[in-house]
Amino acid sequence: ELLNEPGDLSSAPREDEMRPLLIEYYEAAYSLVRRRRADVAIVFCVLYWFDLWGWVTQLREPQFHNVFIDLHLYTAFDGLSEATPDETVVQAARTFGCRLLQHARHHPVVVGEWSLAVDEMGLKVSQRFVDTLFASFAAAFGHFFWTLQMDAAADMAEHDHLGGHVKIGQSPQWSLVQALDAVPNRLPDGSASSYRYPDLTRHFGGDPDAPTLAALRSAAASTVPAAAAA
Repeated sequence: ELLNEPGDLSSAPREDEMRPLLIEYYEAAYSLVRRRRADVAIVFCVLYWFDLWGWVTQLREPQFHNVFIDLHLYTAFDGLSEATPDETVVQAARTFGCRLLQHARHHPVVVGEWSLAVDEMGLKVSQRFVDTLFASFAAAFGHFFWTLQMDAAADMAEHDHLGGHVKIGQSPQWSLVQALDAVPNRLPDGSASSYRYPDLTRHFGGDPDAPTLAALRSAAASTVPAAAAA
């Protein structure tokens, strides 16, 4: 992947003013990579959905071969809240599938980042949302959860049982191994988090080349401090 999440936040949260520079950079980077490897996939990332249409004519076949577009698909930053109707949340996951199908007409697509953080505090995650999300991802060549395992210094927020916001460290909304293990966080008052774990295991194991759950846990344990893996 040539760049991760490029954007011009100094003037506006989009690419408009810097897109000519990005195109120049990507074309030069493509040429450099192809001098060494003719077969490897080359990936470019478009961060904001409203910038996607600026790329439909760029880096296309046959001049640019085997170039993928990387989309980061989150609902956590779209203003969903506890008051958002459940059907609206599920529709958001379904919309991702429409977006992937639209842009797969121009470039092969991978979802480079996604998470279970449906809304800011994780109150709206549900099994139906997750199942719809995975159905949408079928339109992509692959998808990657953010992240495998958070470290012990993470400072993520959840609701406590009184409806307040608390910092609880690692979060199953963003940490795949923790979400798969479905072990609730402990809140500062000693009570268990009210976070509702969807069943992710039904979506693992279909691909013979995919890592097993045991392999994921082993990889996480070997790459994070002992305190975080405990």
